[in-house]
Amino acid sequence: MSRSRRTRIVLGIVLLLALASGVVVFRQLRIYNGKWGFVNTRGRFVIAPRYEAVKHFSQGLAPVCTRLDNPYAPAGTGRWGYIDTSGRLIAPPRFDRANPFRDGFASVQRQGKWGFIDAKGTLVIPCRYDGVLPFAQGRAVVNVGGNYKDGRTTEGKWGLIDEQGNTVLQPRYDELFSFSKDGLALFRDGCKWNGIRPIGGHCGFIDREGQVAIAPEWDNAHPFQDGLATVCTGMDWANRPYRSGRWGCIDKQGKLVIECRFDQPLQFVHGYAIAALDSDPHRVGLLDKHGAFIVPPKFAALTRLGNGLYAANAPSALPDRLSQGGLWGIYRRDGTELFTPQFTGIHVVPPMSDFAYLQCFKPGQKQPLFLDPDGQVLSRPPATITKGHNHYRFRASPSGGFAIRDMSGKTLSTIEYAAECGHFDEGLAPVRTKTLIELFHLERLTRIFPLNYVTPKVQAIPAPRSRKPTH
Repeated sequence: MSRSRRTRIVLGIVLLLALASGVVVFRQLRIYNGKWGFVNTRGRFVIAPRYEAVKHFSQGLAPVCTRLDNPYAPAGTGRWGYIDTSGRLIAPPRFDRANPFRDGFASVQRQGKWGFIDAKGTLVIPCRYDGVLPFAQGRAVVNVGGNYKDGRTTEGKWGLIDEQGNTVLQPRYDELFSFSKDGLALFRDGCKWNGIRPIGGHCGFIDREGQVAIAPEWDNAHPFQDGLATVCTGMDWANRPYRSGRWGCIDKQGKLVIECRFDQPLQFVHGYAIAALDSDPHRVGLLDKHGAFIVPPKFAALTRLGNGLYAANAPSALPDRLSQGGLWGIYRRDGTELFTPQFTGIHVVPPMSDFAYLQCFKPGQKQPLFLDPDGQVLSRPPATITKGHNHYRFRASPSGGFAIRDMSGKTLSTIEYAAECGHFDEGLAPVRTKTLIELFHLERLTRIFPLNYVTPKVQAIPAPRSRKPTH
């Protein structure tokens, strides 16, 4: 039996039961059939669930889809438009694909080609490219001759355009990344494509005018971050692509400031990176921007906790997470040891870099040790947590729905009628409803009964508040 026929049968049964109970007129009939809307942190819909698919809010606007060509591919082609945080339609659903806003523009696709709209919903750069990357530093990376599949464009050639759609750099590179805050963009040339990954070639960097700022002499590279870019030499493309070579760092002038002697790419955060030498890849330490080890490479694992603190695992085990195997100690980023490896698990509360406190568990002890952001012992955790009050997350509730919690773990509300939830952005989160039917009485304005015909034991959406009669 098809779903639509089952729906009609259930609706007929509902109406017969209602008529048999003496109810003749209804104020409202609500049917929630797996559509997407947006809720606030109190779990209330501020944008009704009426869309086939949605994406998160960015710069006050969100892409929404009124029809999907393939219902099994929610991010696929359909009829996409944009709404603001009040639910008002800014751009009508006329695009095949649509992405969130960035730097005042959003990329959209129509008839297989990509372009950009502005915050007013106006198509300011026509859909004429085979692939695009978001605007950054006043430039967008565009592709001609490539193939778009699974959210990525491969092959073809890449160039640059400005915010008016003028060509800054004619498409010429095999791969080109968006500009970093350092004002340089990574490119790769002379490579071949193996599926979705480029093989071979050399990497360099260009400036905002499309001029080569750092010559392409590196086998592999990552974009600039905090004034440094990670580069690689000795990559064995034939036998071990992306799993070989030695890594170091260059500055914006292309000078090698950290020698290529590390096993993995260096990712600096606040001037420090977790690194392992190529000669001993199973021992990690903490490296500064001058290439010197502040914490010697003697640990099996090293994890950044935040506030300048790091968790270091003793070399007896190689765990994947802070709560699995081995004993953990705590170090400052200047190399000071606060606690020798003695903890079986360390929890960051709330789970963000600017945390409020740490929970540290010792073997055989149920009561954890609490540490403040400076690593000092607390007698008890803070009663209230002001950090992270704008950050919320969903967790599955015991009754089968979802609970909205802040970053301290406090439950703010529950959504029992939700089948799927996204993350919060700008105070709103996308939610897909379960299949649900509700009837409301005309005069009493109360719910007569809800009926869920797909998932059992679903709590109905609260009925509207009763209104006082007007004279």
